[in-house]
Amino acid sequence: MEISPQFRGQSGFGNYLAVRIPFAQLAPATPGNAFTDTAQVRFILSPGKGMSDLTVTKAQGERFKNELNRAVKESACLWRPGGFSGREMTGWVVLNIYYTVERNKNKNDFSLHVGYELVNKFPGGNGQWNGK
Repeated sequence: MEISPQFRGQSGFGNYLAVRIPFAQLAPATPGNAFTDTAQVRFILSPGKGMSDLTVTKAQGERFKNELNRAVKESACLWRPGGFSGREMTGWVVLNIYYTVERNKNKNDFSLHVGYELVNKFPGGNGQWNGK
């Protein structure tokens, strides 16, 4: 593919996830003030057929996997398949998605960082796309 798949949401995929997933509720009430988790998401994007074969792996928290699965499914219409020579093509998308919740002195107040990166690089692709 010359062109990697793209998320077409206006605010970016990381911001999309930050709005759709209750990250502060996913962080366990641990003695420390920071919690982080990472997951790998895989799915196929097809022109005209959308998203299929979605899997979420490598996350520590089962609830994070479930919330991520739900949010990514809901984003299906916001993805554009990659392509070659002006034609859209069916292909895998593999993303590492991570988040960190840092609790401030007031335990009800927190800061959140959500990021992602495209893992699969396509031969001949631009290789520049990532979610940071």
